[in-house]
Amino acid sequence: MHLPPSRANDEQFWLSFVAQVEKIDLLATEIDLPSEWWNWRLLERAENLLAKVRHLAVPFDEHVMATVIVSALLICNQKSSAFKAALHERIIALRTLVSLKGRDYNAGDVSILEYWPQGAANIIHEIRKRTLRLLSIGRTGQVPEFDDIGEIGLDIAAYSLFLLAYMETKVST
Repeated sequence: MHLPPSRANDEQFWLSFVAQVEKIDLLATEIDLPSEWWNWRLLERAENLLAKVRHLAVPFDEHVMATVIVSALLICNQKSSAFKAALHERIIALRTLVSLKGRDYNAGDVSILEYWPQGAANIIHEIRKRTLRLLSIGRTGQVPEFDDIGEIGLDIAAYSLFLLAYMETKVST
């Protein structure tokens, strides 16, 4: 019999998510990006990101995960002389997006953990879908009708952080 996740599991997940976000905010550096990344167009950035996403597997290489998260957060940014400030600004946007979407998705006492019945595989699928969307936009060069590039990047980063939090809580849904 499949039991829904407990409130304690949900709380543990969200605490882990917050800790993962803070870790990226504190420890991520420009070194987490490929050396020529700032000179790349969206297509090249999306291809590089997809190459990493295609190889996501448990257990995770922390450096690869940091690269995925930082690349996704900054996918629409130009090089800034203040890398940490630019990253922090995107992390604030990520927190806001997760909070606002959480009000819709997790209202009425619905656990976020219920969205992933196959666990990490479901989360990796979401990361891959959004990365493929960036690749599609990069190949066509068209402005997307729904969700701008920056928001898609925030979604990829959020799901990557969800994946880390999910794995840390070791919740079996």
